[in-house]
Amino acid sequence: GHAIRNGNIQTEGVVGIFSVLSGTVTRLCVEKTTVKYKNEGMRAGGIAARITGEGEISNCIVKDCKIENNGLSGVVGGIAAAMFDQGVIKNCLVLNTSLSASRTGSICSDTKSGNVISRCYTDGDHITSSDSYADVQNSLPKVSTESLKSGEICHKLNGGINHPDPKWFQNISGSKLDNIPVLSEEH
Repeated sequence: GHAIRNGNIQTEGVVGIFSVLSGTVTRLCVEKTTVKYKNEGMRAGGIAARITGEGEISNCIVKDCKIENNGLSGVVGGIAAAMFDQGVIKNCLVLNTSLSASRTGSICSDTKSGNVISRCYTDGDHITSSDSYADVQNSLPKVSTESLKSGEICHKLNGGINHPDPKWFQNISGSKLDNIPVLSEEH
């Protein structure tokens, strides 16, 4: 996978690593990054401001980030701020990320019917905002430190099976322990 660390993204419009995503992003780690927009009513996401068409974000992690809107009304999300059409967010993790806006979702704030959020986990309070209509499957807010350290969440991110081609890895015994699931088998 790839990583973006210590970034500072600020703009007047929709903002994220991608402002509008209609393709696929996979195995991306966004860490210690600030994403901020300055105009009222805009959107900001840790990876994408808006997912459209059949856009998909999978096997990604956003951690230790700040996603905010300068105190104005608007929408922010840990992975994406909004998702339209037939978008998918799956097998993603958002940890220790502060969200500041009138509507927030630890994974994705605003969604429409026909979108899917599957096997996504966060230590935040909620997966989506209260006015979202995505099909949320096998996803949990408020995951505990223990479930992260034990390998439970890593197992769930890989589909709950001993996957022949896992995307998430975690050392839970031995001399080098991982406190959270990681995207590299060379951890």
